[in-house]
Amino acid sequence: MPMKNFSILPLFLLCATALVFSGCTIEKEPPIPEGVNNIDPVGFLSSELVLVSGKIQTTTQLSSLGNLNILHHGWVWGERMDPTLQDNTLDLGELTAQSFSTEITGLEPGRGYHLRPFVTTGMGTTYGPAHCTISGVSFTANTGTVAYLGVEVQFMNETPGNSTYSWDFGDGKTSTEVSPEHTYTGTGTKTVRLTAENNGCQVSKTLTITVLSDPFDGYMVDIPGGVFMMGCTPEQQTETGCDSDELVVREVMVAGFMMGKTEITQRQWQFIMGSNNNPSFFHQNKPDYPVEQVSWLEAKAFIDKLNQTLPAGAPLYRLPSEAEWEYAARGNQSLKYSGSTDRDSVGWSMDNSGDSTHQVSLKKKNAFGLYDMSGNVWEWVEDVYHNTYDGAPTDGSAWIDMSQTSNRVRRGGAWTADPTNCRTANRASSDPTTKNSSFGFRLARSY
Repeated sequence: MPMKNFSILPLFLLCATALVFSGCTIEKEPPIPEGVNNIDPVGFLSSELVLVSGKIQTTTQLSSLGNLNILHHGWVWGERMDPTLQDNTLDLGELTAQSFSTEITGLEPGRGYHLRPFVTTGMGTTYGPAHCTISGVSFTANTGTVAYLGVEVQFMNETPGNSTYSWDFGDGKTSTEVSPEHTYTGTGTKTVRLTAENNGCQVSKTLTITVLSDPFDGYMVDIPGGVFMMGCTPEQQTETGCDSDELVVREVMVAGFMMGKTEITQRQWQFIMGSNNNPSFFHQNKPDYPVEQVSWLEAKAFIDKLNQTLPAGAPLYRLPSEAEWEYAARGNQSLKYSGSTDRDSVGWSMDNSGDSTHQVSLKKKNAFGLYDMSGNVWEWVEDVYHNTYDGAPTDGSAWIDMSQTSNRVRRGGAWTADPTNCRTANRASSDPTTKNSSFGFRLARSY
């Protein structure tokens, strides 16, 4: 009997403990309304993933909170399908609202991950819709966002890992190479899509490319032949008269030729020299600004490479002679600047440039259809510099005698120059190796 009495007490204590534990669990949940059971499920309305800079930003919307407290919520993920709390877990704790957003980090670039949201109540865990993603999918093109007809574009796949790939070039052509090359045969806007597949996941990355015709199409303007007075003619004189190197004024006969209607742009330079070759100081997203920081020797190298693209027997590109340049700038008109007596209407100099070059052809063109002959950037010509015109050719050809110096002539003034230097007769010179953010050039071509 005593033994039986002794065994009743532990049993009583055990039962009491169980009642207390059970009571604590029930106290965590809200009261259940009369007539409602205790197993109304949590509902998921939607969930979204957005991959930003290697991080996954998530938004989850619940259609119902159920009728129990949500003790835990968040996301689970792993490389197997339908991950659970046994996989990687981001637990955000209790939830009282019908939506939540968070950021998932630490996913290894290039690997395929399956992800889904979850909520846990006193009745267990409910998982939301499954998602799949591959972080780090990326590619570039060696032409940037502009390509040209007939020019091979190299697409460079920068996605890490060992995915398989499919490409859609936006023109009906596809590829399964890792980093393919492609040549466009039609102009317009093309959306290039790279799709990577890894571990059952597919992720796409797009790039919009504008395909243009050859940037030299329509670039050259016909300059009719003629006779003009070269040098400091009356309308060219400043308050202090003429610069000594603009004398002696003489008659020059120029044969008809072709000249670039603008200074060579960064777009044109890169078309010939390569997309990664841009010497310009003002180069950030400025393809239609003049190329600058180009020496006379580099301008000649550009021309040599451009001429290699021409069919046999075609007239070659070249720098204009100094006489051709001044004749074209004057445009058969007696005006101080190229196209006007008002310098601001036709060019950029230190007074109106805002300390920068500008996109070509924004100002008024001259009578021959040429832009920016007064300002923007200095333009190299073929001639060797001489301090007077005494002995200079009168047939429009370049003066290349080096008896005085090896410096080459610059014409037209620039964004850094005093407005008087933008006069059509003004001259300047530099060593042929000199580069400057105000030094550029334009092309000429004989018939």
